[in-house]
Amino acid sequence: MTPHALRSCFTFTLYAFALTLLAASFGRCASTQAGPSGGLKDTIPPVLLKTTPEQGAVHFDGKKIVLTFDEYIALKDVAKNVVVSPPSLQRPVVQRRGKNIQVIFQDDTLYTDRTYTIDFGSSLADNNEGNLYPPFRFVFSTGNIIDSMAFTGVLRDAYTMETIEGATVLLHEALTDSAVYTALPAAVARTDGWGYFSIQHIAPRPYRMYAIEDKNSNYRYDPGERIAFLDSAFMPAITVAALPTITDATDTAALLQRPVERLLLAAKETVGKQFLSEYPQTGKRQFNLVFNQRNPVILSLSLNGIDSTGYVIERNRFSDTLTCWITAPTLPDTLRGMLNYLKTDSLNNLSPTEVLLRFMYKEPEESADTKKKDDAEKPPAWTPKIDFNQQTGMTAGVVVSFETLPTHIDTTRLTLFKLNAEKKTRLPETFIWQPDSLSLRRFFIRAKWTTGTDYELEALPEAFTEVYGRSNDSLVYKFTTPNPDKFCHIALMLSNVSSHYIIQVLDTKKERVLREVRTDKAGKILFEYLPAGEYCFRFIDDENRNNVWDPGEVLAKRQPEKVAFLTLPDGKDVLTLRENSEIEQDVDVAALFIWEAPTFPLPPNADEHHDADDHNDYGTLPAALSDDKEGKDE
Repeated sequence: MTPHALRSCFTFTLYAFALTLLAASFGRCASTQAGPSGGLKDTIPPVLLKTTPEQGAVHFDGKKIVLTFDEYIALKDVAKNVVVSPPSLQRPVVQRRGKNIQVIFQDDTLYTDRTYTIDFGSSLADNNEGNLYPPFRFVFSTGNIIDSMAFTGVLRDAYTMETIEGATVLLHEALTDSAVYTALPAAVARTDGWGYFSIQHIAPRPYRMYAIEDKNSNYRYDPGERIAFLDSAFMPAITVAALPTITDATDTAALLQRPVERLLLAAKETVGKQFLSEYPQTGKRQFNLVFNQRNPVILSLSLNGIDSTGYVIERNRFSDTLTCWITAPTLPDTLRGMLNYLKTDSLNNLSPTEVLLRFMYKEPEESADTKKKDDAEKPPAWTPKIDFNQQTGMTAGVVVSFETLPTHIDTTRLTLFKLNAEKKTRLPETFIWQPDSLSLRRFFIRAKWTTGTDYELEALPEAFTEVYGRSNDSLVYKFTTPNPDKFCHIALMLSNVSSHYIIQVLDTKKERVLREVRTDKAGKILFEYLPAGEYCFRFIDDENRNNVWDPGEVLAKRQPEKVAFLTLPDGKDVLTLRENSEIEQDVDVAALFIWEAPTFPLPPNADEHHDADDHNDYGTLPAALSDDKEGKDE
């Protein structure tokens, strides 16, 4: 090798070594963790270099917004994370182009003289390691100003009080009731994992607010979705400048310190058109009247050949299904009837309506095997279900329920025995037979129970007779009352009781109601014989005293019945009860339902200027895309 070639080779080697050291140095500066291969992992999120147009631009008349980053960028769940406010009929296209993110608006979709926000949420991340870009909102205006007002709140489920993520919050400038059904909103936002929302850069004017699940993403309320709403219009009272800037979506402390102006409670409406949906005959002596809504108003019911004393009506828990039991001694060959009730007419008013009822019932056919088995093994003609629950039996007693309607009950043919410790003798016990106020086919046997003791309930033949004429055979039901040492007991000492309340004991998922009592008086509510474990206690303000929780109604501006949970000083609503424990807890019921929310009064005569129609006041769209045209098409 010549001296010149040797020098060239040595120079190239030094140059390559220097580049290697330089690359390693840069890698150390930009990394804080070791990667899977032993190298250093990039943990720095992308850097936004510029936006086109600039952040806060006014008089925007273009079709494209471009964000330029220092590295290749990834888009995550655009439909879920990116929210453009106000929304349009034709949604902008959000796409990645190398190190750029482009938001492309369709032709003629931007309103005039309107402030726009594009909230990117958690959609932006670097392409290699997935490092999220901090929450980012781009703002521009098609007019000459950037609106500066804001509104914040939290959305919860009205029954469970759990926060709702991914719901759409709508602001309408049209103050009419129909706007949420037919018109696009003036501004939108989406709730995060905390149920929190912040609608920013809105104009200082009156709004109606709604929050919906919006399952079909049409920015309108479709009955069947959960919905929350404010009863009346409001004025935004804070500015964007007053809101904290969140630079880390995982900073829990900062997220919990965000201002909350309103608490919105969402539920599914049960209101709608009232009509008889079906009336199946489920037996020779029974049929159901199934209605579309709760609490139908029955004006009259007549059955051919049967007078009004020949049948009884049983309502289910929600009073949307009525079961008619025919108790008359004989039945006509063909059962027909006439129902007169209040039905929703074309003007959404309840009007008297007559329905001719025609029934055709066919006995289910029995197979040859079933007939042979029935002949070989003669079961009791009719057996009620008898149960003593270890958790509720000491207060509820023995529960006797029937599949069909009992028409005659002879309590003289019932005997309750208490067994002595050696179980050699049986001593008759005095008991009370009590019907359930909510069911015609359920009864309670109550007595002065002794804990940890064996009992027997004996029923002689024909103690019970049902609507089809069947009676019971002899039966004996044996049970043992619980040992109190194996359970826990909690007494709620209620004060400031000003309404009728339903108090429920729930599992920690708030899905199962384990116990339920109702009261309108202060004093002690005792829940005994609860297995050791964790529980929640829900209080329902049952304003209409119908013994069930009722959701709200949008058009009537009626909120869901209030719900509150018993909470501990640490703010948790789960109570841990230990075996063989007795707890007494003071509960200020009125204080449970207090949530401090500021009010935002409207300026004088605000309603007169903003409720003329469902059109938006914040700018104009081309005629082909106006809200009026859209409503007619749908």
